[in-house]
Amino acid sequence: MQVRRGFSLVEFGIVLSVIAIMAVVTIGSVGYFRASRQRAAVDLVLTLRKAAVLYMQRHSRGVAFGVSTDLNDPRNVSMKSLRSEGFVPVNTTTPWGAILSDSAVSPTNQGSPVCAGFTCVLIRIPVPPEECADTIITDSLTGVAVEQGVRCTGAELQVTMR
Repeated sequence: MQVRRGFSLVEFGIVLSVIAIMAVVTIGSVGYFRASRQRAAVDLVLTLRKAAVLYMQRHSRGVAFGVSTDLNDPRNVSMKSLRSEGFVPVNTTTPWGAILSDSAVSPTNQGSPVCAGFTCVLIRIPVPPEECADTIITDSLTGVAVEQGVRCTGAELQVTMR
């Protein structure tokens, strides 16, 4: 009786097709996870804006996001004030796991003529550079931010909103 060594051509083909199917599923899911993180970043910006609006409605009848750019002034919206009054969780994180700093939300009077006479809110979120290069985040926020108010520079997404 002759002893077989190695794989037959059919067995080799089956193993190759299983590996190919696993590779396609893995590569496809990477794109899905990236898109879901980017959409979560857009949702985070919109949530922070909504919290800032609610804060200002409570403290200054919703006219402006602050009276200056001083983060320690209680009349100004800031990440610290949003956390202290329960508008956002204390450990608010980005979709990439970074905890937002106290300067993630701040009043600003720069960036757009729409802010003239009022103070807009500037939202800063740390974003990995490779995700910042993609335009999905900036394109999704362009309709809700003030004109020319969405910038993704290096590793930070900056959105100016009213």
